[in-house]
Amino acid sequence: MTAAVLYRWKLKPGRAAEFETAWAEGTRRIHQACGSYGAVLHRDENGLYWSYAAWPDEAVRKACFAEHDWFSQDCFKTMQA
Repeated sequence: MTAAVLYRWKLKPGRAAEFETAWAEGTRRIHQACGSYGAVLHRDENGLYWSYAAWPDEAVRKACFAEHDWFSQDCFKTMQA
């Protein structure tokens, strides 16, 4: 069964463009390395960012994060700043 994960971010003022660029790069890297189905980013009326990522199944998603240190990469650090 396909797995989906929902993410949410509240950004510091003035960080939207930097965040969106980092999010796109991080999503591209995960898709290429692990075979995720990709993700979609949304910004709501309150300025919160939401993303949902689709995976072939939960085992593929877990293996991806077990095999790669994604959060040490610059684009992911930017997303968490």
